[in-house]
Amino acid sequence: PHCPPIVLLPASQPSSGPQMLRFARGHNRQAPEASNDSLLEDIEWLRRAGPWFDRRGGADHVWIFPSGRGASMFPGWRDHIAAGLFLSPEGDTRTGLIQPGGKDIVIPGYRDISHITNALRLRGPETSSVARPTLIFFRGSTTSSRPGEANYSEGVRQRLASAVHRFVPPPHLSRALRTVPEQDRTIFSTEMVPLTQYLREMSLSDFCLVPMGSSSWTLRLYDALFLGCVP
Repeated sequence: PHCPPIVLLPASQPSSGPQMLRFARGHNRQAPEASNDSLLEDIEWLRRAGPWFDRRGGADHVWIFPSGRGASMFPGWRDHIAAGLFLSPEGDTRTGLIQPGGKDIVIPGYRDISHITNALRLRGPETSSVARPTLIFFRGSTTSSRPGEANYSEGVRQRLASAVHRFVPPPHLSRALRTVPEQDRTIFSTEMVPLTQYLREMSLSDFCLVPMGSSSWTLRLYDALFLGCVP
């Protein structure tokens, strides 16, 4: 059509996340990582294809950034697509990347739901109707060596680690947990484990901590909800 109401152009994901097929130039190709140059390339292709891209100054464009990096995967967005509507899981207004109270919409982060169903299946029928053995669960980093993250999590994760390690269950909880090995009653660890183990441990926990990290957004919130763990 000469004046299409909508054009869907899924952009590539960052290399650390799941890859998406890019539908551009009439063929499909997988992009190993998203970069400023690759997205500018797509924008220029759209401009050459017709007048639609610039017909309203970009205000009628919807950009989906499903990774935790949000719009930061396109460093030049302010110069090229700032007028568009962003759908992104990064809802922290302090980053300056999204305006959830203005034009943008916060969406859940991407998680392959098959991993969630597998974790629930691995619980087994013998544990599906009984109390979960782990009271408090968290696996993740408490510090960051990435540039600009000297104040990682604003100290929240470090304070939580200290509080959990000092935590002593009250008598009624101690009685309920007496059959559970002590090392499994609370899990607060920075050790990296396979995703299958991480999700299974979460599925066997009552309370899952979801503290902020690089930003206020964290995929743990959605994982906990999917797996029946109180976030």
